Amino acid sequence: MRSQVKLVALLIAVAFASACTAPTLTESQYKASVVNAIEPAVSTIETVRLTLAQTERHNLFLNPMDIVIGGQEDSIGAVTGTFASVQPPNAALDEVRTQVLDLLGQAEDQIAEARIQLRRGRVGEAIKSIDGIEDISKALDEIAKRYS
Repeated sequence: MRSQVKLVALLIAVAFASACTAPTLTESQYKASVVNAIEPAVSTIETVRLTLAQTERHNLFLNPMDIVIGGQEDSIGAVTGTFASVQPPNAALDEVRTQVLDLLGQAEDQIAEARIQLRRGRVGEAIKSIDGIEDISKALDEIAKRYS
């Protein structure tokens, strides 16, 4: 009986692991996945930038702004995870995948640091923590335009 339970558990684990990476059938489908990942990521980045700027400018309450930043962190994490699960159809697109995932990871790290600093009541430090995020946003946008 125990060996059957172990076998079932192993089969479920294998099925789950194989479902984590979805191959795309064509190059154009993968390029569409690139654009579909980048557009919400850029929106998330810009929301974070705007939220922090307005928090500082208008001396807004930090708790609601923390909720906004935390939600955006969750959003970019979901985008990253979804995009990472899509396998490029050929080796030529591996570089694009790596580049997009690297940029998304950098943005996610900076947003996480901004959230941490905001929770500590350090709005200025939160803003400093996303210093390079505008460049990330622009780089992602350029990639999206290339594949639109």
